[in-house]
Amino acid sequence: MKIAKIIKKINSEKYDYIKTDIESFDQEWNGLRIGDLSVFAERPAMGATSLFCSFAKNISKRNIPVLFITNDKRDTIQRMISLEIGHFIKAPPYPLIDLPIDIEDMFIFDLKRLKNIIQNTLAKVIFIDLFILGNINEEKIKYLKNIANEKKIAILLLAYLPPEIDNRKNKHPKISDLSDRSYQRGIIKNVDLIFLLYRENYYKFLENKPKSEINELEIFEAKHILGFYSYFKITKNLEVVSFYD
Repeated sequence: MKIAKIIKKINSEKYDYIKTDIESFDQEWNGLRIGDLSVFAERPAMGATSLFCSFAKNISKRNIPVLFITNDKRDTIQRMISLEIGHFIKAPPYPLIDLPIDIEDMFIFDLKRLKNIIQNTLAKVIFIDLFILGNINEEKIKYLKNIANEKKIAILLLAYLPPEIDNRKNKHPKISDLSDRSYQRGIIKNVDLIFLLYRENYYKFLENKPKSEINELEIFEAKHILGFYSYFKITKNLEVVSFYD
């Protein structure tokens, strides 16, 4: 057995995890580890929001309280419903579905309001999907990490990678891409996990090239508390993840 697999087995016995019901993710990482602050970093339209919505929908179906903080509540609800019924809903009226997810609007990363929201919820998993992360700083990252550990909850934060990646020949993201922006430097040294997301079809769309029939989201695990690296794919045809190209 490879060392990485042995470590994962030890971790699964030592720590508590929340399954996402996305098979390839759960097989690789046992699910979302309780007490961790994880960052999912991407260029726009790579699929992090769809992935977050898939996680939230699946977890909530097991009656685990979920909090979803977003700057576009209507879009989030639309995505959740689309995932639940199996096809994309473009506009109201929406079918009535019952998912125990608390969705809160927040246009910017307001730490004072964020504290109030978290203190008033019993959520075991918190997703923070904000497009405007320009005012992230080390204080806010440390607060999220501490609250995840103290309350024994899993917190997932979306961060954007710099646009310079789009001009590179090799557009696969790197951990150093997060340090290129001064306001995101607190991320690398303070979070527990960093996942880098990449989707080839996004660049084919920008370059007016034919898109692949199989829509794959590639996930690179760039930082782990134990220091090892991993890589895997989530394929639309095999997993409950939708992108709506």
